[in-house]
Amino acid sequence: MQKSITLLMTLFIFSIVANAQNNQPNNYEKDWESVEKLELQGLPKSALELVESIYKKATKSGNQPQIIKSLLYKSKFALTVEEEAQLNVINDLNKEIATTKFPVKNILESILADLYWQYFQQNRWKFYNRTHTDEKVDSTDFRTWDLETLFAETQLHYEKSLENALLLQQEPLTKYDALLVLAENSKKYRPTLYDLLANRVLDFLKTDERNLNKPAYKFEIDNLNFLADNEQFTKLEIASKDSTSQELLALKLYKNLTLFHQRDTNPDALVAVTLDRLQFVKNKAVFNDVTTVYLQTLNQLKEQFKNNEVVTQIYYQIASQLNLEADQYNPKNGEDNRWKRKEALAICEEAIAKFPSSFGAENCKALTSSILTENINITHENYVPINKKSRLLVSYKNVEKLYFNLYPISQKEYAEFNTIYNDSARIEFIKKLKIHKQWNADLRNENDYQQHTSEVVIPELNSGHYLIYTSTKEGLNKDNSYAYGFLQATDLVLVENDIQTQNLYQVVNRNTGQPVANASVRLKNDVDRYDKPFDRTFVTDSKGFFEFNNNDYYYNITATVTHKNDKAFFGDYYLNRNYNRTKQSYNEGRIFLFTDRSIYRPGQTVHFKGIAVAMKDNKSTVITDKKVFVNLQDVNYQVVQSLEFKTNEFGSFSGQFVLPSSGLTGNFSINASGNTGFLSKKMNGYASFSVEEYKRPKFEVSFLPITETFKIDDSVTVTGNAKAFAGSTITDAKVVYRVYRTPQFSEWYWYRRPQYNYEEMEITHGETITDADGNFSIDFKAIPDLSISKESLPIFNYRITVDVTDINGETRSTSAQVNVGYHMLNATVVTEFMLNKKEKNHKIMVTTTNLNGQPVAAKGLLSIYKLQSPEHVLRKRPWEAPDYQLLSKKEFKEYFPHDAYTNEDDLYNRTKGNVVFSADVNTDKTTEVTLKNISKWTS
Repeated sequence: MQKSITLLMTLFIFSIVANAQNNQPNNYEKDWESVEKLELQGLPKSALELVESIYKKATKSGNQPQIIKSLLYKSKFALTVEEEAQLNVINDLNKEIATTKFPVKNILESILADLYWQYFQQNRWKFYNRTHTDEKVDSTDFRTWDLETLFAETQLHYEKSLENALLLQQEPLTKYDALLVLAENSKKYRPTLYDLLANRVLDFLKTDERNLNKPAYKFEIDNLNFLADNEQFTKLEIASKDSTSQELLALKLYKNLTLFHQRDTNPDALVAVTLDRLQFVKNKAVFNDVTTVYLQTLNQLKEQFKNNEVVTQIYYQIASQLNLEADQYNPKNGEDNRWKRKEALAICEEAIAKFPSSFGAENCKALTSSILTENINITHENYVPINKKSRLLVSYKNVEKLYFNLYPISQKEYAEFNTIYNDSARIEFIKKLKIHKQWNADLRNENDYQQHTSEVVIPELNSGHYLIYTSTKEGLNKDNSYAYGFLQATDLVLVENDIQTQNLYQVVNRNTGQPVANASVRLKNDVDRYDKPFDRTFVTDSKGFFEFNNNDYYYNITATVTHKNDKAFFGDYYLNRNYNRTKQSYNEGRIFLFTDRSIYRPGQTVHFKGIAVAMKDNKSTVITDKKVFVNLQDVNYQVVQSLEFKTNEFGSFSGQFVLPSSGLTGNFSINASGNTGFLSKKMNGYASFSVEEYKRPKFEVSFLPITETFKIDDSVTVTGNAKAFAGSTITDAKVVYRVYRTPQFSEWYWYRRPQYNYEEMEITHGETITDADGNFSIDFKAIPDLSISKESLPIFNYRITVDVTDINGETRSTSAQVNVGYHMLNATVVTEFMLNKKEKNHKIMVTTTNLNGQPVAAKGLLSIYKLQSPEHVLRKRPWEAPDYQLLSKKEFKEYFPHDAYTNEDDLYNRTKGNVVFSADVNTDKTTEVTLKNISKWTS
């Protein structure tokens, strides 16, 4: 633990404190030079003594920067020479804070808060496993605190660092040149000590890990004006019952910074804090069209500051947002977002032309370079047939032509190449190989600056192992964009059979599936001094099999299979199923789950949050951008509801489950699972809570059935009622409601749905009261998700949750759902998957309902088509069909008759043939249709 604290302090000093600057008095310069020499000589105790004398001198003369600097170096050296130093460092900082005055006190408060926070980040795994206590286990030892206590202390010291804000705003940062190492021109954007300390607080408030438990009145950034220009934003009243919300505190601090810098004659600092605020709100907001409003405000700012070079930073933010949206482009979803990168490029070019030497222009130049950068990657099958054409998939950006070289490579050369990690050395290695074949391929580039895919044919190959190299220019040069891969040309396949009691293998022909007799198979492992050697040769029988018993375990087995002129290598076999195959201790993953309370009533909403963390070498780090699947299980371990999330930049995700209003009460649980991304390591999480009636309920809440059919953008009204079990009405009860939206798709469309965001989103919330009859109404607009195309026929599910509290303080909860879409009717056809032609009177069930599942009479025509079968049996594609196919369908089928050209291997994409049956349908009269003459249908 002391090692980790030492590292934190060292990092802090080297990121904040510089060696004494030239404007310092010579006596300090010489003193610090002596300290540095003693440190380099490995004499920390002597260095500490000298730092103590510097501290006394600085204190006596009132040199504030030198006081702070000496305190930090005292802490650094104390960590090296003292027992329990990590605790002593914190205690010494607390003592200094108690005795020092403004502004040193403020700086030390910020340093202390940062040390607490860094300590948590290094040890989050331990904190997540600790149980919350009502009191500190040891108020003087921060290492024993629980998570909430450490968070609270960290936030408290950050807040104290901003005390006497008006005085901090008058402290120029230039006064602390001896203390700070600052980025170029940073004083323009953070000119005062207040700016520096306030932004350190904001860095803490922006993290997600503080808000692990959601109160019932959680503060949400749901007001469009939080993304408004400064005039509108500073007029907002920012308040909430959720007074500890980090989002709330951050917005208040942004407001204070904005009001402070609105008085500046130079707009640099104002624009910097405005852009930071807009970015923060965009990332945290829960209202619709966040990015649209964000870009509108940025364009307003661009116009406001058009004559000042700081405007180029606004240009850069607009271009960055467009570049980010361009990442959402998917050719399967049409043209949406395809040309956003081109727009971003034009905006960058305008900024550079306007103020070419500005900070924003430099950022735009870097973004422009990123957009224009060439990128290539190749994917191919590891094994291809002998003397037959094969193909590879090229993923590329900004490339019009590729040049390919193919080199035979021995197993020894292959192993040697895999030990080379330097680009130049790899190129030099490849230059020594003998070229076997060369060709090139023209790619389709429409200058949308997007990643695209195409398939390129690989010529026929003799049996052997090959390195395939491709680049954007001819020749071997490390400055070219290039990609490479390894493949083997062989007709042999080694199949491992899953039999527990013995090792059973079979060699078959790759093209025909026929067994290969009399093939020689050598199994050998690569050994080090800890491994057991294994080297045996077998010959396959008439059915291509060989087997052997093995009572020991071996790993990293390579199989060399030889039959006539064909030789192939297969690797990574293990000869004991119970052996743990992971030699090294790779990142262990875990999901920590938190709920907003430990006990709930039936029908209530469970708000939960998860943090995905990986652990290696006693250090923890959050797992970002990974899918997580979350299940709610009841007392019988039955899954009640399932949700899917993706972890954000802080490794977190959050959501809610609505508990069943009826059924068994008791211990419920939330289970989360996912993949860490580290060698397919799994991560799991678990949290349990009780579902009980706190006391016998005196009233119930219910929604009236929703019979009306609504359209997109309609005003939807749902009505509920609170009624006592004794029969009386519940009047003047407080009703707190929330409305959430989730996109859904009909089952028939599910297999071909585009990739959209399916996470639940809150669209409104509010309060009302019950009337004299115990009734209440909730109105909301059926706002769609405009990112989902109308053509995909989405159904938007609006889930309404209510908590009704009577005058005695008893609360009852329930929920209702309304489905709204661009269409008004759903038709469902149900039949057997397999129909026996010899049997008669097969029936098809046809039902028609509105989007809320209520029966609606409809007339139509039911038609059954025979699907056209492909000419050949098709194997599954090794990768998805490319955006741009370079081969015509005729050429493709000539080379690869058993592969799908696009997606014709998918049953749902088969072409319709002749109609074999049709009948009129009227669901008002009957929902059954009898199939006739099925015996005459072609199988």
